[in-house]
Amino acid sequence: MAIAQRSESWDEAGLHSMEIHVLEQPMPSLFDRLRRPSTGSALDPGDRQVMAQLQAAGADLTKPRDTVHWLYFPSQAAAERAGQRLAADGYTIDVAPSAEKDSSQWRVRANHLLVVQPSTFSTVRSLMDQVARDGGGDYDGWEAAARP
Repeated sequence: MAIAQRSESWDEAGLHSMEIHVLEQPMPSLFDRLRRPSTGSALDPGDRQVMAQLQAAGADLTKPRDTVHWLYFPSQAAAERAGQRLAADGYTIDVAPSAEKDSSQWRVRANHLLVVQPSTFSTVRSLMDQVARDGGGDYDGWEAAARP
């Protein structure tokens, strides 16, 4: 759903004109994207590897588990904007300076409960990549415990 502004006017001859300006095209919520996953999106090889490691450690990937995503941004403002965007999609957010020595970056830790499966994770990866790109940052990956 787009947010738009409409203006109407009438000229001297009584002719009507209307203009519609799209002000914002919001990104669909994570819930909407998970209900309608994109077709043809391949699972990132790194994500597939983490899922295989979880299974090798005895994880039942049919059960939801706390999943933590790490994003890094060049400024506090960019990190906070990214955190707000992810919080709107239901993530629990923690924004802080990067713990890396000599780093001026800010990190966003985004947690949520997720059934970690290829059918849902490509959508999550797309969201994280997009949020990172929009803020001039990087998505550094995710982790989850083998036991929910």
